[in-house]
Amino acid sequence: MNKILYATGILSSAILCWFIFHSIGNVYIAGTLGMSKPFRTVSAVVYLFAFFGYAILMDLIGLIRVKTTIVKVLSIIGISLSLLASALAALILNDPASMSFDEVGMLFFPYAIISFTFSIIGLIQSIRLKK
Repeated sequence: MNKILYATGILSSAILCWFIFHSIGNVYIAGTLGMSKPFRTVSAVVYLFAFFGYAILMDLIGLIRVKTTIVKVLSIIGISLSLLASALAALILNDPASMSFDEVGMLFFPYAIISFTFSIIGLIQSIRLKK
């Protein structure tokens, strides 16, 4: 039962990853409708903090529930990358008028790819343990 719950959590994290970055795209589309850059930056960073919190939670569940070495290593790396990315997002949020998300938003793209890859690997490992 725990493995099924973990597999469902990993799959939902992949869906959440797509939703968060789709929502950030909508923030920029709304920016063309008259929103200021600092407002768009704050909106994008709030979405990112929600994603980082969810990614850290899923990595902690993977670290606790799944006993394979691969998942434990990927969970530790995922938590470290999430904390590093959230520190960068906090720097952006510190003064959104001076550092816009337009300038540094692509720095989060490799994080999203790595997080998505780790989620898929965790899903495959949890399904293998189920069998």
